Amino acid sequence: MKHVFTLLIAAFPLLAPAQQRKVLIIGIDGCRGDAILAANAPRLQQLAASGFSTFEGNTHPPVWSGTGWSTMLTGVWEQKHNVTDNTFSDPQYATWPHFFARIHSVQPTMDLRSFVHWAPINEEICTSATQELELPSDTALADSAVAALQATDAPDVLFLDFDDVDHAGHTYGFSPDIPGYLDAIATVDHLIAPILDAVAARPADEEWMVMVVTDHGGNTWGHGDNSFEQQRIFILASGPGIAVENRAATRDTFPIATTMDFGATTYARVDNNALFNFGTAQDFTIECNVRMPLDWDGDPAFLCNKDWDSGYNPGYVLSTTGGGYTWKFNIGDGTHRVDLDGRPINDGQWHHLAVTCDRDGEARIFQDGLLMGTADMSAIGDISTAMPTCFGQDGTTAYPYAMTGNLCDVRIWSKALDINTISAWSGKPLTSAHPDAAFLIGHWPMQDGTGGLLANTVPGSPAAHVHDGTVPTSATWSANSDPLITTDLTLTPVQADVVPTVLAYLCIPNDPLWQLDGHALIPACIPTGMGEQPGDGPPTFFPNPTRDQLHLQLRGRHDVQVIAPDGRLVLHHATGDGPVDVGALTPGTYVLRITDAEGAVSFARFVKEL
Repeated sequence: MKHVFTLLIAAFPLLAPAQQRKVLIIGIDGCRGDAILAANAPRLQQLAASGFSTFEGNTHPPVWSGTGWSTMLTGVWEQKHNVTDNTFSDPQYATWPHFFARIHSVQPTMDLRSFVHWAPINEEICTSATQELELPSDTALADSAVAALQATDAPDVLFLDFDDVDHAGHTYGFSPDIPGYLDAIATVDHLIAPILDAVAARPADEEWMVMVVTDHGGNTWGHGDNSFEQQRIFILASGPGIAVENRAATRDTFPIATTMDFGATTYARVDNNALFNFGTAQDFTIECNVRMPLDWDGDPAFLCNKDWDSGYNPGYVLSTTGGGYTWKFNIGDGTHRVDLDGRPINDGQWHHLAVTCDRDGEARIFQDGLLMGTADMSAIGDISTAMPTCFGQDGTTAYPYAMTGNLCDVRIWSKALDINTISAWSGKPLTSAHPDAAFLIGHWPMQDGTGGLLANTVPGSPAAHVHDGTVPTSATWSANSDPLITTDLTLTPVQADVVPTVLAYLCIPNDPLWQLDGHALIPACIPTGMGEQPGDGPPTFFPNPTRDQLHLQLRGRHDVQVIAPDGRLVLHHATGDGPVDVGALTPGTYVLRITDAEGAVSFARFVKEL
């Protein structure tokens, strides 16, 4: 056993970092990633080619600077930090602070600085900084950054915010086809060149990760809406140990074999509406797949249990919009109403539409896995109706505008599903693995292919009958070859991933108590330039690989942390000699971070086997 143990230690040495890990974050307000690729921006393009890059990342609407920078710098979405515009009217930074506060809670001596052109970042969001500067121009910002990086006492983390690209977007439009916008990106590329040169000239014992990020995208009219061009962001990360990788959005493609055709007088209805009458307080979620033609009349309903003659009428509806080719969700109680609009669907393609209703909180709508908008619905009271739940018509079954298109996979839940669940399962066939399967109260796949009865897969929940006018009839069914394509944001790089990525590079575990919403985009750290532990040699552990326990041979008390590949802290164990129980971990490679009583830190990898 002694010889085997010696071999394992040689293969998986436990060493102490000789290098200093540092981070430079370059924020470029309102910068589209596709415009970086189109502009004369050689330094930004070089960074993209030399490490991790994504030009298909996402943020959440509403796409304002206050919202985007808050998400990026706290590591949590707007549902937590509560900044949904640039007014900062009721931020929750005391609970969800700037990531500098997270770092200082673990490493209080680190030098953390924030230099910004857009002052609200420092005035409203930033806390626990060693130094804050608000600069009057991008040029002054670049000069200050170079000076800080050329000084002997350079910061451990330096955040920069350049603002002029956003100004150009508001002047000319945000688009890779607009010369004025591209010129602004070329200018900021020129300004960051000496900053990158100053990083490269730092002492050899410093290992710098350079990240370049943006708060939002835009389109030709601006930003602040929910368009895909406005939600899409880029993230670049380059530095020692970071592999070259270009990561696209994770898109799922689902076949739909058979579909029912809705027409001028053809609809379906669930006559027993008791399960789907949500009263004054019941949370709920509605999902469906819809395919619409290039044009239609009025604002026909996809799914409705109300008189759609007025949005104030009690009940809810998913419908098209009368003034364009988008879709909407409406809910009313007779006195109050809430309306949320999605994006265009007049393309002859399948789209997954969803709405979640937290009755004392927010209504949220989603399209193809992406959040499209939110609204406070706490004022909405009793939404009960005596009408049936209808597909392709309103609750009266006599609305003058009927749906002409296709509808399938209607799902109704007695719970407001969370954002990640909606995105991960958008269009995906339901199985018992769905985390909220117990709350499913109605599911009409509408893949029957024959007859006029749309079966409900939930035991005891009513089927839907197809009608031609008021007369029950057989449906018209068609074979379908067009797939449904959705985006899974749980596997796609997003704005909330920036903080976990910084922590992973700095070898600071992502504490579960922080409840960060993102994940590290690079593996958890072991510094590349590591020398052996001084004194009596490195602590030892065995077996490696292991299935259940790691036995540590340590002198005195040590703090032992087990870090997952994405940087999350998954185990925390204070011990002298003794085993660390890793049996519950999923198989994979993990990092041990061991701190002795004097504060010396050492790292090692171990393999957890099945």
